[in-house]
Amino acid sequence: MDNTIFKPYVRGIPLMIVKLLLYSLATLSLSGCYYKVKYITYPAGAQIVEQGTNTVIGKAPVTASYNPNVEHMKNGCLKVTGVTAQWKSGAKISSSGPIQLCKGKQTYSYVLHRPQNAPHLEMDREYAQELIQKKQLLKKVVGVLGTGLALGVSAYAQTLQNKNNNTSGPLPNNNSFVDTQGCCSYHGGISKDYLGRNQCHYTGWILCQDGQPSPTCQCY
Repeated sequence: MDNTIFKPYVRGIPLMIVKLLLYSLATLSLSGCYYKVKYITYPAGAQIVEQGTNTVIGKAPVTASYNPNVEHMKNGCLKVTGVTAQWKSGAKISSSGPIQLCKGKQTYSYVLHRPQNAPHLEMDREYAQELIQKKQLLKKVVGVLGTGLALGVSAYAQTLQNKNNNTSGPLPNNNSFVDTQGCCSYHGGISKDYLGRNQCHYTGWILCQDGQPSPTCQCY
């Protein structure tokens, strides 16, 4: 499991464009090697945490990837650790023990409903609506920027190279490493570029192998 994060350095190219390009490439390269669980909460926006270890998976809806391990397989089913959902108001609910995945490598849906008697329901509903609006806006932005993104970055890089054709040698090593644990524990590990360097999600968080942003590690 990767335990380092860093800020990628691409000379002269705006960081936001780099993030969007890397995210697009990573999404296209995903494979079906994992069992996946999409955790859904009502209302949306609850923090999903693994029971026992308190490892944060992310805010629902969020998809976690599990690499099948022989010791966790029984009768064709993969048994994964249960989770707890906690809303902004403090309301909580937990799965009843481990979660059984019995239909092979695919994406499963696991739904957790907020306790009806927990106070401050309106707070959680407002927060869920806020998250939905942000995601809709982000989807529109990505849709606009996604068209021709790779060609745009390539042309921009070529222009910079032409302007600096009197320089040679490799790009400077400007990576800033910070030790951390569990950046993408439930998302297949940290995604790397063709040079073996860790990548950033366009949201500013570490990019995981399944295309999701890390729930705990930001790019610095």
